[in-house]
Amino acid sequence: MDGSTIPPEAEGRLMELRRRLRGMEAGIRRLPLGLSAVDAALGGGLALGCLHEVAGEADDGAADGFCAALLSCLPAGKPVLWCRPEDGAPPYAHGLRAFGLDPERIILATIPRPADRLWAMEEALRCRDLAAVLGEVDSLDATASRRLQLAAEAGGTVGLLLRRHGTSTTAVTRWQVSSAPSGAGSLDVLPGPSRWRVQLRACRGGRPGGWLMEWSDAGSLAVVAVLRDGPAASAA
Repeated sequence: MDGSTIPPEAEGRLMELRRRLRGMEAGIRRLPLGLSAVDAALGGGLALGCLHEVAGEADDGAADGFCAALLSCLPAGKPVLWCRPEDGAPPYAHGLRAFGLDPERIILATIPRPADRLWAMEEALRCRDLAAVLGEVDSLDATASRRLQLAAEAGGTVGLLLRRHGTSTTAVTRWQVSSAPSGAGSLDVLPGPSRWRVQLRACRGGRPGGWLMEWSDAGSLAVVAVLRDGPAASAA
């Protein structure tokens, strides 16, 4: 038998699995970010009740700013739990406000041990009184990420994994964020808005893409240009 031929019974199971996955994806609620190209790549917007990974460089605050911008897109009214390690500086209140995220919405939990941080995230994701849970976690295996995804589904809560290094997870979306030169400000003298090179490296139910984004003067995310290297080439 040709190795590329799929037996009829296996093909039937594969079709059933695809049907079930389409049904699950159809039931996911999505939050449009207001960026047509990005929302199209996401399959309609950021998936709610799901786990998302945002990876950045160790000494680069771009990923933190991008996470704050994403969280600011969530409907107001519910707080956000931010679980962080003991080392490093905590989120800067004025910096959060600069990206549209009210510091009063943040519940900051400093948890030294990674295992305890994962436990706290999993429990919090099941809480429907939270808009989102953000955790700074690097050491994470597939089993732990699946547990976080199931907890997010149970609570309908957005989960964000902010990662400085480490292997990728099984999150619904995986982003890579780095700083980009700021655009010119008014009179070409003052610095312009913060900019990021954003790569959507994986998206369940969507497609990869890459964009140069900024936090606009209007107080929202904006796409400056499409990045045409790496996975972005297919979305250009």
